[in-house]
Amino acid sequence: MIGRGKFLIGLAAGGLIGAAVAISATTLDFGGEAGPEATRPAGGASAARGQGGQRRGGPPGRGGRLPAVAFAEVEAATIGVTLSSIGVARSVRSVSVTSEVAGVVAEVGFAPGQMAKADDLLVRLDDREQRIALERARAQYPIAQRNARRFAALAKDDAGSAVEADNAASEAERLAAEVKAAEFELSRRSIRAPFDGVLGLADIEPGDLISAAQMVVSIDDTSQMIVAFPVPQEASRDVAIGQPADLIDPRAPGGRMAGAVTAIDSRVDPAARTLMVEATFENADGAIRPGTTFEVETRSEGAEALRTPSIAVQWDRTGSYVWALEQDGAAKRVGVVIAQREADSVLVRGPLAAGDRVISDGADRVRAGMKFPRRRPTSGGVGSGLSAGGLD
Repeated sequence: MIGRGKFLIGLAAGGLIGAAVAISATTLDFGGEAGPEATRPAGGASAARGQGGQRRGGPPGRGGRLPAVAFAEVEAATIGVTLSSIGVARSVRSVSVTSEVAGVVAEVGFAPGQMAKADDLLVRLDDREQRIALERARAQYPIAQRNARRFAALAKDDAGSAVEADNAASEAERLAAEVKAAEFELSRRSIRAPFDGVLGLADIEPGDLISAAQMVVSIDDTSQMIVAFPVPQEASRDVAIGQPADLIDPRAPGGRMAGAVTAIDSRVDPAARTLMVEATFENADGAIRPGTTFEVETRSEGAEALRTPSIAVQWDRTGSYVWALEQDGAAKRVGVVIAQREADSVLVRGPLAAGDRVISDGADRVRAGMKFPRRRPTSGGVGSGLSAGGLD
């Protein structure tokens, strides 16, 4: 009885092992050499394979499907040096208006903070004495002119002395000069705006006595602003007149204001080892005020290069490369050299051209020869276009 039980258990175990071997032989086929068709079940895994055990539809990825990737378009760019510094703004023209002479304030013709036009009256000093002197000179000058003409006519007819004629002419010229001097002295009692600009604060009232050279008010032409900023002496060759400059201002559209470098100092500060640079920015709306501190960026123009997304660049033991798409959509490995890094992109040199397509996202899953759909980037430039795995 014991021997018969052992025999039945062994027979059952042998049957199970044989069934497992049969199942394995008919289902676990990974593309090896094809055997006789009679040994393969109809509609099995081998039926989905072409010659050589590969799936149809192009070179396989993992599991026979193309990986999901994103495309980007290569852009032309230049390799330059970006300099960032802190600068102080000042108006393109700024003057502290002063009085040329001492006197008592008779009239104040402005309000602090208002916009003044060139030659607008700001302050008038007491000018009564000067007006009297001008009137006296103007009254005497016509008499001197008539005397000069009369003595000249007499001398011409030999009825008068030439000396008297010369004296009369000199007197007329002297009084003419006195008229001009009186007009000048009167004008000095009127303090006027030298150009269009915004007036500052002033503490002056009619009746105040001011001295010569005393400041009356400040005036700033804020139509343009100049921001002076230092750059390291090592970067002195990376700035040039006319190159673009950006003023970082969160309140401006896009957070930046565009300008240009307009002046460069002739020497490096030996103590700070910096070079002072000035950039000019349009300020028609008066948003920037003199004395404000800003961050300024300027970028020098350099050699030509190509811009691609940072994620598109791959590395291996031979160096850096990208996967470029050929005309038929096939992925081709192209070696590149990184020339400069930016926030989300890199500038490279290599056998590429502006407008070429490269694979950005998913580049680490790409293999040579994989063919992807001929689809342009959806956002233009260094943008992306998605390709779902398995598409031809």
